[in-house]
Amino acid sequence: MQSLKTFISISFIFLLFPSVIAQCVLYEDDFETGTIGSIWTGQTNLFQIDSTNPGSGNYSLTSNADFTSLLNGISFDFPDFNPSIFTFKVMTSNTNLTGSSTIILGNNLTNFNITSNGNTGLFFINFFNNNLRIIGDSTIFHPALNNTWYDVLFDDFNWLNQTADLYINGTLICPDLGFRHNMSSVSKIMLNGGTQNNFNLTYSSWDMIQIGSTPTITNIDTTICYGQSYTFSDGHVIHNITNDTNYTSILAGPGICDIITNTVIHTHQNQFQFTNDTIFHCTNQNGNSTTIQADTNYLSYLWSDSSTLSNFTSNSNQWIGLTVTDSLGCEGFGSVFTEFISVDTLINYALSSGFYTNETNASFQWLNCNDSLKPINGETNDTIAINTWGDFNFALEINKKGCIDSSSCHNLSMFIDLSEETNKFKISPNPFKEFIEIYNPY
Repeated sequence: MQSLKTFISISFIFLLFPSVIAQCVLYEDDFETGTIGSIWTGQTNLFQIDSTNPGSGNYSLTSNADFTSLLNGISFDFPDFNPSIFTFKVMTSNTNLTGSSTIILGNNLTNFNITSNGNTGLFFINFFNNNLRIIGDSTIFHPALNNTWYDVLFDDFNWLNQTADLYINGTLICPDLGFRHNMSSVSKIMLNGGTQNNFNLTYSSWDMIQIGSTPTITNIDTTICYGQSYTFSDGHVIHNITNDTNYTSILAGPGICDIITNTVIHTHQNQFQFTNDTIFHCTNQNGNSTTIQADTNYLSYLWSDSSTLSNFTSNSNQWIGLTVTDSLGCEGFGSVFTEFISVDTLINYALSSGFYTNETNASFQWLNCNDSLKPINGETNDTIAINTWGDFNFALEINKKGCIDSSSCHNLSMFIDLSEETNKFKISPNPFKEFIEIYNPY
C-alpha cells in the first residue's frame, strides 16, 4: 500500500465511525509500507516506523524527540481543496506533557516561520495536562490515558460557516466546532512530537491519517420488466432479472472524488391473459363471425395476423395470439381458440325408432309441444321412440358446448286400432315419413 495515495475508484468505509458511510478518501497514510514515505518532508530523522503497538495494521509512526516548536517536525503538502472529513489515530506515553502527538491541518502559511499573515492551522490537536486537546475557535479537552489510541474524526465540514463536527472514538463530542483560522481551503498536514519530551522519554504516535471528501452519491429507484437485463453506470450487466435487486456502482468522478450510484431495481410482470382458453361461438343465434375484445387499458396490441386494434374478428376455428404492451413498456402474451358451433336442428323419423336427430357430441332434451314445450321426463337421448297410438307433437332442445337451440315441433297422429284383422288393412308407404296412407277394403 502506497503512502498518502490518491484513491481513483475506491470508496472508503470508516468502520470506527458509523455515522460516516462510503467516504471517498483522497489522501492517506497508514504507514503499512514500513517506511516513512517520501511525501513527508522536514525533520524525518526524528521520526521512526514502529510495530510495537500500532493503531491499525502492522505499523504506526512514532517520535520521542524534543522539538523546539510545535510548528516544526514533518509535513505533507497536497493541492488545495475543501475536504469534508479529516480523521486520524493518536497516542502518547505521557498525556500530561505539552504538545505530545501534535497534528495540525492547515495550509502553506502554517509553518515554523509564522509571519504577520501566518496561521496555526484549521484545527490544532495534541495531548496536554492528561487530556486530548482539540483547538478550533474554542478548545475541547477530552480526558486521556497513557499508551491509549484515540480515534479522532472531523466530519461534515461547513466551509461557508467555517465549522466541522468533532467525533472521538465514534462519539460526537462537539457539533459545529469553529475553525481556528478562517480558511478557504487546506493543503497541509503537520506532525510534531512535542517540546517537553523529558530527554526522549515521552513517545508520540500517529496512525491512519486520512483526509477526503464525500463522493457524489446518486440513488436510482427504477422498475424494469420481468426477465429483462439491466446495465449499471459502471458497465456491469445483470441478465434475466426476476426479483428485486440492489447494486452499488463506483466510478471515478470528473473531479477529486468518486461517483457512487445506489440502484434499486423492481421487477414488473405483465399479467395479461385471456379469461378462457377457448371461445365458443354459436352460429345459429350469432352469425358466422365473432369479435374478441381485449382490455383497452394497454398501450399497444399486436395480433397474430399483424393487426393492431384492441379487438379481433374471427370467422373460423383457429388459434389467435395477442401481444400487449402495458404502461411500463412490458409485454404480455396470450392466445385463445375460437370454435364455431352450429347446432343441427333437423329432426328425422323412422318407423322403427321414432323421432331422431343426427347431431352428435351434444346433450338432448325432448319437449312436449302439446304442453307448452315442457321437458319430457327421462327423454334425454338423441331419439324418442313412438310405439303407441296417439297424437305425438315433439320438439328437441340441443345443447352443444353451450350453444342451445331447439327444433320445430313435429307431429304424428296414430288413431287406428290394429289389434284385430290387421291383414285386412294396407298401409303404405312403409316405412313412411310425414304422411301415411291407410287402405280399408270395407
